[in-house]
Amino acid sequence: MGASGMTVFAFGQIALYLVVLAVLALPLGAYIHRVMEGVATPLSGLFRPVECALYRACGIALLPYVKLPTAQSGLGNGRVEGGMILPLSFSAPDSFTVIVMPEGDYLKDSADSGYHGAIDFLVNVSHPLDQRWTWYSELFTSHSFQAQDRPL
Repeated sequence: MGASGMTVFAFGQIALYLVVLAVLALPLGAYIHRVMEGVATPLSGLFRPVECALYRACGIALLPYVKLPTAQSGLGNGRVEGGMILPLSFSAPDSFTVIVMPEGDYLKDSADSGYHGAIDFLVNVSHPLDQRWTWYSELFTSHSFQAQDRPL
């Protein structure tokens, strides 16, 4: 296919990803539910000491991430990128929950082989409607520090 078209292999990768996602959704969702409810899980013995050490060392949870270039040619930018996310959750009055999540990124420049910083900021407010449904609203902003993105 042309440079803008997808190959059969690419469609196969997407289909495989969706199948794996569908298979893992219920067990991972159940696991996350048990963790959030404070119920011990088979992995608690492994993850709890790591979490406690991070909380003691930092006082907060920090989520570092790295994006590795695994896409076929023509998909993605072919570069390693990464950053740090700081999720903060607060209980507000009347069963509201507020999540504030600043993020700092180290991204590839679009025009050359250099890198630049970027920041993202998310605010989420939620409130349970009943046992199964939750209302939420979310605000998101992003700012790139790439030279060509800066205003004059």
